[in-house]
Amino acid sequence: MELYASINGTALAELNPNAITGLGSKLNTKEIIDRFMAIEQRRIKPVETRKEQKVSELEAWDAVKMELKKLQGVTEALNKYEIWEARKVETSDPDVVEPQARKDSVPGRHTMIVESVALSHQITSQGFERDDVRIGTGKIQIQVGDDEDETPVTINLAEGKDTLVDLKQAINNSDAGVEAYIAKTHGENPFRLLLTSDTKGEQGRINIDVNLKGGEVSGPSYLNTFDKTSTWKGLQAKEAKKAAGAGFGGSTNIVEVGGTYSGEEDNTFTFTVERAGMIPSEAGVLIVWKDINGREGEIEINKFNYVPGSPLDVTDGLKLLISDGELVGGDNFTVDVAAEKSDMLWWLSDAERAPQISQPSDWSSKASEGGVRVTGTYDGLEDDTIIFRVEGNGQVGGPSPLKLHYEYSETGEKGSVNIGHPYLGEVGKEGPFDQATAFDSEDGEELFDLEFSKKGRRDPKRLPLGHGLFVEVNPSVLRDGDSTDVDVIAPTSEEMWWSDDEHRGVSNKIDVQAKWMTYDEYEGIDEDVTRSKLDVSAGVWGASGGLSNAPIEISGTFEPDIAKTYTFRVEKRGTVGITRGLQLRWEDTFGGNGSVEVGEGYIPGTPILFDEGLRLALGKGGLYPDDYFTISTETSTVRLAQDLVLRLGATRSGEGLEVRRSENVANDVIPGLDLEFFSSSDEPVTVSVLGDTEVAKERIHDFVDAYNTFQATAKEVSKYDKSTNTAAPLLSDRNLAQMVNEIANTTIATVSGLPQSTNMLFSIGLKIDDRGQMSIEEKKLNEKIVDAFSDVANLFRSHGKTDNPGVSFLGMTEKTRVNPSGYQVDVSNAAKRGFYLGTPLPGIIRVDDTNNVLIIKNNGRVSDPIELRKDNYTLGSLAKTIQNRLMEDKVLGRRRLQVREEEGRLMIISGTYGSSSTIEVEPGPDKELSGLGLTDGVSTPGEDVAGSIGNVEATGRGQLLMGAEDSNADGLRLFVTLGEDDLVKEQEATVNISKGVAVKLGQKLDKLNDPLDGNVKRATDDITGQMSSFEEQISRLNERADTKRSRLQSKFAKLDSTMGRLKSQQNYINQQLSAMSGAKKS
Repeated sequence: MELYASINGTALAELNPNAITGLGSKLNTKEIIDRFMAIEQRRIKPVETRKEQKVSELEAWDAVKMELKKLQGVTEALNKYEIWEARKVETSDPDVVEPQARKDSVPGRHTMIVESVALSHQITSQGFERDDVRIGTGKIQIQVGDDEDETPVTINLAEGKDTLVDLKQAINNSDAGVEAYIAKTHGENPFRLLLTSDTKGEQGRINIDVNLKGGEVSGPSYLNTFDKTSTWKGLQAKEAKKAAGAGFGGSTNIVEVGGTYSGEEDNTFTFTVERAGMIPSEAGVLIVWKDINGREGEIEINKFNYVPGSPLDVTDGLKLLISDGELVGGDNFTVDVAAEKSDMLWWLSDAERAPQISQPSDWSSKASEGGVRVTGTYDGLEDDTIIFRVEGNGQVGGPSPLKLHYEYSETGEKGSVNIGHPYLGEVGKEGPFDQATAFDSEDGEELFDLEFSKKGRRDPKRLPLGHGLFVEVNPSVLRDGDSTDVDVIAPTSEEMWWSDDEHRGVSNKIDVQAKWMTYDEYEGIDEDVTRSKLDVSAGVWGASGGLSNAPIEISGTFEPDIAKTYTFRVEKRGTVGITRGLQLRWEDTFGGNGSVEVGEGYIPGTPILFDEGLRLALGKGGLYPDDYFTISTETSTVRLAQDLVLRLGATRSGEGLEVRRSENVANDVIPGLDLEFFSSSDEPVTVSVLGDTEVAKERIHDFVDAYNTFQATAKEVSKYDKSTNTAAPLLSDRNLAQMVNEIANTTIATVSGLPQSTNMLFSIGLKIDDRGQMSIEEKKLNEKIVDAFSDVANLFRSHGKTDNPGVSFLGMTEKTRVNPSGYQVDVSNAAKRGFYLGTPLPGIIRVDDTNNVLIIKNNGRVSDPIELRKDNYTLGSLAKTIQNRLMEDKVLGRRRLQVREEEGRLMIISGTYGSSSTIEVEPGPDKELSGLGLTDGVSTPGEDVAGSIGNVEATGRGQLLMGAEDSNADGLRLFVTLGEDDLVKEQEATVNISKGVAVKLGQKLDKLNDPLDGNVKRATDDITGQMSSFEEQISRLNERADTKRSRLQSKFAKLDSTMGRLKSQQNYINQQLSAMSGAKKS
């Protein structure tokens, strides 16, 4: 019996079309329905294919859009100011000056010498035992700067508040413009009141007047002081020098070489003084050693690393011991050493086989005993004797002052040459040996001047003596007064029959060595020998006979801020007020010098002004040659009130334009540079501003790469591949083809407003081939960048220039049209600043509790309450005080307001221009400003610039003049700094503009890639719309198919149900028939 599922006689298939069908009909109804549905899908497939095509087109446009953005970015970069005006700035000495380039910097090279940097004045008082010591009551007046209009600040000390600490606090609580500090130094009175100016430069000099009484000690003093008197110093009668050591010419140190030699063979070591000096000393000496095998080394000796007499390691077990004394440069000694002998030499004793070290040889310069050598060709008219004498003590070529005086005994010609440092310097180094000048040592007259630059620099050992002769001083240690002489013979010939037989025909070429003698030996003092005529400086090597005894008195006022020591020296023997030509020569610490006449006609005791406000008076007495005395000064200045001083354009030889500033930052010395100075310089410092063309070159390459990438992408998405017979998504897209053509045409178009030779890209080496690809001719581009960088820049960027520096080009927009002949600019009204003009004021203005606070409004911005010091002011000092307070204000401090005196009134001027520029003044709370002339004053607003551009009335705002809307000059912006006096009847300027490739292409790309209404946007929107339409069609067809499937399923379900019922009925009938048949048989 077959089962048939039903509910109330209704088949399940009819109730649920998705139920298993075919059970009743035995048909594969699913396969039948799927075949029907396949027929329906044939209608959807073409629509889906067209949709996929649009997806591909949209993806292709996305790729094009991405490359367009890249091209747009690099194109915009080529129109930026920073690309074409990029600057590199360099300094030859960053420790002196650090430059920063601004936008308006111009390439160039600038040299300068910084003579001083700006410093704030700092002064100190005398010392006090305690910081709480009572210094008295009274007043102290302080003024910073020398402005006569400035009123000094008065500080009052009352009883109970009159200590040094109280004064410090009172100064710091005032607005004196200085900072007070109590410094604890040293000594019995260590506490000093230190004052530092708040203002740098010479204008920050502190002037202080202290008037205090009744204290435990006197109040602080800031006056300079000096020695009121001094004591004569001199040699008096000379003691005979010892003959030993006169010009012995050698190092004075005793040397010894010890240790145990460990070398394998015999050797000889040579020790040479490389750097001369004293042992011990801070500077130290340098000894180098070398052996016969070429090995070498060096030994550095100074007071920090060596105790005289202690051993120093050399090499191979050798140790050097050296005593204190003076080492002469180039001096040397040798040491022989023998290696240990072999044990096979059995006949030698152990001592003979042991290593041996000989004692050092004597110093080489001692062996030569020093002395002088005279060479040359003598051109004098008669035979003569040259006497040489040493002034000073020390090593030849060493740091101690050392002079060699000479005199021709017959003619009386005399002079002196330096044989201290840098004598014996190296040939070829920069130094004083390019030329030499000899002076008469008695009257200072120049004898001769030689230059040594024709054939290289001269031998620094040979010093000129005149008459074709030169002297060479051997390395040695000399003593004051060491002397020698050399005979020279005048030129003669055989024809000179009247000459002595011994002289006739003798050559006048000189090459003579002479040894040193002590002064006493040479002059024969012990043998009562008459002295020579040499009297170059008799006080040094002659018997002076006594010490000067004229009383000394110094008076006056020492004015400078720098302490000095003056040395006064007697030039010749005499009596004050009697001897004719008697004078003192003086020299200060810094090389300043002069003389004071104290001989015939001078009244003893009369003060004579000699320098910086100081006066010298000498009493009655005798003066002896080369006697001297010193005068020391002290100042209260710790740090100078010093301006930044530099000489622009200076070279090593000097010159240059002097520039002074009160701060160490200057932005107006070199156009376009901000300079910060740190220290002074002895040598010129170079500041170089270089155009950074590499940045522009990189951007040009970026532009070419982006252009070619865009062209390649556009070609790739619109090509037809014949090999595969396939078309790219945008093959037939006219929007893309039009876009490519527009970009190419804009790129290769001429730039209006530029010369024909420079108005296209190919003029700088950029070309587009027939495939649409751009290439760079590197050589041509490099040449243009180097030779005509501005032409390259103008080819890409927007550019404008005017023929009047008072009218500057600022910029333009895409609306601005290029006029090949330029736009005429006519200014009818110059921009003005707003100001407030007070009412007339008296000569002295009193600021007290009623009027010491005011508030200033500038363009709507309100200052903090401005508090003035209570005091009496002049109009100028009041204006300066208000100006200073405004500069310190947080709101208006940087807005460049000006306060000045104007016809007996206060005028406050805005820092900005235009109709919005205003100044208003209000009193502080509970204050009244009539006493300052600031109650009934007049506030006048500023004015905007007015005029026309291209004969069309322009729009002005402040100093900005803009082209009128919808005119050819629409968007053109000019900055006008002309004043009323600069305006003329005709136009003030002509402005020429151009829009380069980057500007025009950038504008084109902006339109093409506009996110709201660009070509790309419209093309992709069209594709997106078509895709939406296809999606709707597909959706409708899918809905139709689904409906049809449901309908077929329902029909087949009903069929299956009907067939099931019929089958069931058939079965029932068959059963009944079978039953009936069985009954009959039975």
